[in-house]
Amino acid sequence: MKNLKKVLALAVAFVMCFTMFAGAAVFSDVPVGGDYSEAITFLSDLQIIAGKPDGTFGVNDAITRADAACLIARMMTGQQNPPKYDNHVAFSDVPVGSYYEAAVGYCAALGVTSGTGGGKFSPMKTITDGEFVAMLTRALGYDTPENPLQFPMGNITVAQAKGLLDGVNIDYMSDALRGEDAQML
Repeated sequence: MKNLKKVLALAVAFVMCFTMFAGAAVFSDVPVGGDYSEAITFLSDLQIIAGKPDGTFGVNDAITRADAACLIARMMTGQQNPPKYDNHVAFSDVPVGSYYEAAVGYCAALGVTSGTGGGKFSPMKTITDGEFVAMLTRALGYDTPENPLQFPMGNITVAQAKGLLDGVNIDYMSDALRGEDAQML
């Protein structure tokens, strides 16, 4: 009986440890303990981010403006597909029914983005680090002094002060990369 209790206790401990990691996505290009691995695993568990069909995450791949809107909308709502807003700004280049339509509308309705001008959002254009930081600080409701001639320096200053840039080395003019963005989120 004593040994049975020990075996059962060990089995329960093993099951508990195993289930802690069962939901964690393992991406072949994200080694445990590597750059951004903790953030990527955490956000994957929350279903805010996902990997690619080949089992990789693409840590150093640039993201598009559409993907940035999706990440931020998922972070803000906790939902894979955010609710559609009837009063959102309609962008002529955001197709109805596209995977990013609701996220772009959500971000526009909340003032996270206003597009790229001329009624366009430019969803397939890569987003820069500076643009991503600006969207993120707006989404989080931080008051950022924006001077159009110095965009996005006000957002970057606030992001640094709030710790959003801890663990990342960004260049506001460079393409935003998936690993960096996971760390900021």
